[in-house]
Amino acid sequence: PELVGGLVLIGSGKVDISRLHELGEMPALVLWGSKDKVADVETGGQIYEHLNNSQFIIFEDAGHACYLDQPDRWHHELLSFLREVAFQPTSESVGG
Repeated sequence: PELVGGLVLIGSGKVDISRLHELGEMPALVLWGSKDKVADVETGGQIYEHLNNSQFIIFEDAGHACYLDQPDRWHHELLSFLREVAFQPTSESVGG
């Protein structure tokens, strides 16, 4: 739980990416619907590019609420990500 810095289920179409670098190396998962009409895939790509340690997964044929359009895949991707980052060393565990 302390490894999870935040979870945004629904973001607005206007994303301020100017401060994303402040997250440093915190792992981030960006999930996006290819048919999102609120914030297009390019916006998701910009978010991904501004995060130092992120994964970007596009859900084909899903809209803004990709977790509703493809709930099984969404949950699979989220749980896989959480399992992966749970075993990444933190700066505290490596003497930082």
